[in-house]
Amino acid sequence: MGRYHELCEFIIKNVGGKENISGVTHCMTRLRFSLADIEKVNEQELIKNVEIVTAQKSGGRYQVVIGTHVRDIYEELMGKLNLSNQEEDATDGTERKKLIYRLVNTITTVVTPTMGIMTACGLVQGVLAILNVTGIAGTEDGTYYILNALGQSIFYFFPIILGYTSAKAFKMDPFVGMLLGATMVMPELLQALTTGEPIFTLFSGTIFESSVYKTFLGIPVMFPVQGYTYSVIPVIFAAYFASKVEHKLKSMMHPLLQHDMVPFINLIISVPVTMLLVGPVINVLCEAISNSVTRLYNISPMLTSFIVSITYQPSVILGLHWPVLTLNLQNLAAYGHDYLQSMMITASFAQMAVVSAVLLKTKSKKRKSMAVPALISDAFCIIEPSIYGFTLPVVKRFIYCMAGGVAGSLILTAFSCDIYAYTWGIFAFVGFINPADGSLKPVLIAVIAIAVTVLISFCLTYFTYSEDPADLEEIAELEEKKKKKKQGKNCIRNKSIYSPLKGIMKPLEKSANISFAEGRLGQGVIIEPEEGYVYAPVDGTLSVVFPTKHAIGITSEDGIEILIHIGIDTIELNGEGFTALKSQGDKAAKGELLLKFDLELLRLKGYNMETSIVVSNSADYLDILESDAEEIVPGELLLTVIPYQEAQDIS
Repeated sequence: MGRYHELCEFIIKNVGGKENISGVTHCMTRLRFSLADIEKVNEQELIKNVEIVTAQKSGGRYQVVIGTHVRDIYEELMGKLNLSNQEEDATDGTERKKLIYRLVNTITTVVTPTMGIMTACGLVQGVLAILNVTGIAGTEDGTYYILNALGQSIFYFFPIILGYTSAKAFKMDPFVGMLLGATMVMPELLQALTTGEPIFTLFSGTIFESSVYKTFLGIPVMFPVQGYTYSVIPVIFAAYFASKVEHKLKSMMHPLLQHDMVPFINLIISVPVTMLLVGPVINVLCEAISNSVTRLYNISPMLTSFIVSITYQPSVILGLHWPVLTLNLQNLAAYGHDYLQSMMITASFAQMAVVSAVLLKTKSKKRKSMAVPALISDAFCIIEPSIYGFTLPVVKRFIYCMAGGVAGSLILTAFSCDIYAYTWGIFAFVGFINPADGSLKPVLIAVIAIAVTVLISFCLTYFTYSEDPADLEEIAELEEKKKKKKQGKNCIRNKSIYSPLKGIMKPLEKSANISFAEGRLGQGVIIEPEEGYVYAPVDGTLSVVFPTKHAIGITSEDGIEILIHIGIDTIELNGEGFTALKSQGDKAAKGELLLKFDLELLRLKGYNMETSIVVSNSADYLDILESDAEEIVPGELLLTVIPYQEAQDIS
């Protein structure tokens, strides 16, 4: 039985038990728990324990602040947990529910990196729509063709981009992922596998009837007539399969052969599997959707409206919305009007409403900055940035989008408001004008329907708002800064160490000096200096000025001992290139110039000039927190020292 047996058992019990813990990590003072259900945490009991400084939820994980002996507790805690067995044994309904969330999280992880360029292409499409409506760029104009190609490019070649992000997510060669996607959208492949005289027809007489034009080693190739452009799910599953193949090949193959042979064998296996299995399965699903919608509408338009509108937004995530859009276009071409588009058109306004509510409620500056371009994209019915950036990560918001979209769709269907043009987003309203009689009544009904959509989705989000888990750490830091401001100047000054140099800041463990890298001389950071001036990081007294001038120590007024060590092995110079402006025992005010050094000369002599700034009496404090800045200037906050007696103030 270990030294911290009782404390570990207490913590495990009050974070919800072993079955609630899916992962544990630690930093200098804190245990960080990944929990299946954070609501099971008994926070009050944790905080009451005298051996625990504080406990709180942050960044989607639950943190228990212990102190600098946290590593010993972590090691004993891990001895009591069997995380791998726990995951393997969890086969009940809760685990099946987790599987759905894992699928959603995987899709989000894969698509989120593309949000920036997706938004950019959405904005291009918006600009193009304005240019077209105002007559500046007609559909036969070169301007239209170029901008349209730019706006559509990300969606047309989406499988290539997702092949890369999927490969990164599944920890495989990203270029293999890109090649998988590129093969799927090759124009020559679409031409060869969907035109000419079919060899035979599969599933003849059923809704899954498919003409086969080519075979692969005698196996029929069921290639969709629209190809795989704009698709999402096929390439993700293809990359997942390829990642398994790659990992298996690497475990079996000699390292000298892996560079060329692993991608070759992987692609020669994964591409046929994608074309013969993964793609056709998705295609069958698409055909099933298209035929089901047509048959259902003939039975009940209102039921069709409900089902189409409630499934449209999830189908966008899965890339299964294209069959319905194809049917939409067929209706417009054949009859001059369409009912399906009216059922789907409210989705972008629902997404817009939810993002607007998030923009008004969130405390995250990053989330606010993402909201504006997402709203602009929504206005032109490019809803992917909103889905992957705002609604899908917090599932209840996605449900609110569906609720608003359904309400608006039912209103439009109840009044038989068909649409007469392929217009979406803010330009959708003009599509409701019947060219035969010019009646504006459908437009008025559309305004009411979309207003209802916006009101429902906005209010549900606004009045039940909770922050995105990914933003909690940023928000906690902002709240902490506000809290420290209120605590008064003395508290901030007594705990803060400011940068003595201008330069690039790096973690101390990256130091080329092993003594500093291993923390033997205290916690802190290193700075790659850009100027040869060292300023006082605090108000205090110079406790040490080395005769060689390459290092100085200063003790703050409240006892924090700071060592500034300039360069590596610069002690060998015996003071050459260094000029001390203060002597040992002198007082110094924060920001006062203490020392100069000839940065150019010292570098010419071949010295590494990384400068370590550490708190030499780190053991006297609970924690030393580094600034998250990369480039830093003199006087900017560098380190924050957390005293033991004030530990409760950091929660």
